[in-house]
Amino acid sequence: MVGALTVGGLLASLLVAPLAGRPADDPSIPAERLKVTVVTTNGSGCTAPALMTASVSEDNSAFTVTFGPEYRAGVGTPLRPADARKNCELNVVLEPPAGFTFAFSASRLSGSGTLAAGATGAARWHTYFAGQSQTTYRAHRLAGPFDGPWTAGAVHAPEALIWHPCGELRNDNFSTEVRVSAGTSDPAATTSFVSLESSTTDLIWRPCPVT
Repeated sequence: MVGALTVGGLLASLLVAPLAGRPADDPSIPAERLKVTVVTTNGSGCTAPALMTASVSEDNSAFTVTFGPEYRAGVGTPLRPADARKNCELNVVLEPPAGFTFAFSASRLSGSGTLAAGATGAARWHTYFAGQSQTTYRAHRLAGPFDGPWTAGAVHAPEALIWHPCGELRNDNFSTEVRVSAGTSDPAATTSFVSLESSTTDLIWRPCPVT
């Protein structure tokens, strides 16, 4: 599904409000909330954007998307071959308060799964800006037997941080997917699945130079 989202869908611009968790004497953290506009959604894992939510933490430290129940890949009866992979691509404009810029300092996913013995699952994700070459996917793998929640994360090295240019708006792309393979399990007798429930991107801030 592709299209601009409104307040009645995933979200449009979040309200600009003072941040309750912001230290009053920390000039490196903006006092106003980051604005978020989801421009498009595309992929089999986000076909119902009305079931998704998105939020910015009170202290401007993270941006989280919570996905709907359709973001679940699986193999077994009565699933189709196409159900073995689900993906979602979000194109988002993140607008910082005037005088500040940000970079993505870490990312993490969470979900759940049930894998029969011999089956395998995987989650992959990456984030890139419009005009930037797509970076290598980060991956998390699961092996059956498995039943329960899972989490995966990555911290971005300080020297690898890419800062949004001050005073400019650029589209950010958040790409995720989950896969399941029957492996040596018997898909006629067992069902295996992996779901993606949320994706969180941590933000680090700094004031823009005074010109």
